[in-house]
Amino acid sequence: MNKETSDILDAKALSVAGPKQLQDMTATVQSWLRGDAAGIMLQASDLETDADVTLSDITIDLVYTVPDSTDPVLNQLEIFEIGSKSVKFYWELSEPAEVTIDYGKTSRYGETETVDMQGLFHEHLLDGLSPGLTYHYKVTVTDAAGNKTTTRNSTFTTSLDSNVLGAQRTTVSRNVLLPPSILALEINPEDVIRTVHITWKNLTDKSIDGFILYRSSDEGASYREVKRVGAETLSMEDAGISPNTTYYYAIRSISSDSQSELSSPLAIYVPEVIADPVRISQNETVDAIGRTTLVIVAAAG
Repeated sequence: MNKETSDILDAKALSVAGPKQLQDMTATVQSWLRGDAAGIMLQASDLETDADVTLSDITIDLVYTVPDSTDPVLNQLEIFEIGSKSVKFYWELSEPAEVTIDYGKTSRYGETETVDMQGLFHEHLLDGLSPGLTYHYKVTVTDAAGNKTTTRNSTFTTSLDSNVLGAQRTTVSRNVLLPPSILALEINPEDVIRTVHITWKNLTDKSIDGFILYRSSDEGASYREVKRVGAETLSMEDAGISPNTTYYYAIRSISSDSQSELSSPLAIYVPEVIADPVRISQNETVDAIGRTTLVIVAAAG
């Protein structure tokens, strides 16, 4: 019986007087358990004669299960090996859970892929993608009790195969293609993975196949290719970057037989802790690079 409301939880009939009897009573009491006080009361009565009934030598084993109401934690989420038609996800969870990836060409997604419970660490290949496109995605983690954790909307951009964009026979010619202009570099503290968001503007009036983005960490002395994207893509993300580093970005247009010169670089410093959004625009190019260099010198000293 619920001691607070006098509601009967369960009832059993004792058929024989005297001998000890074992009775199993099961009831859901989680809604009125309060701390260490269960609030359980036993009451006995003789249903036939209404005589007094004495209960003695009573042993109660109270077994209860605390329901799981804790959301699973996505301790780590990484995207790597971004190809033209596939991308790999790696995650680390706080408990075994089902992982659902919603993805698509807009933030409405449209495609879903679910990975059954695979333990705490897992690597998953998402394939069947289109080359040179930016995809939106979010990841939802659901544990056995139905608790959920969902990441914010993020993006990745698939690359174009080298035989589709930028064959070795292309030549640099400013007279044919103008280089694009990088408009802004941004770092967002809400990103699950440390990421630089790059946006640019196409300045050539010629027909192009796409763009090649480059990155440098030695003040522009040398650049390495980050990714190739199609002509309709004017933004992308560079994920998995290192903290306490200044990155310089440059970009060029490319067609089947020619490519532009590299654009003017734009630089951004990636701090160890990203507490607030960081944005560097093209209007701040000279000053921003100078300020970034000073930050690095101060940090090194």
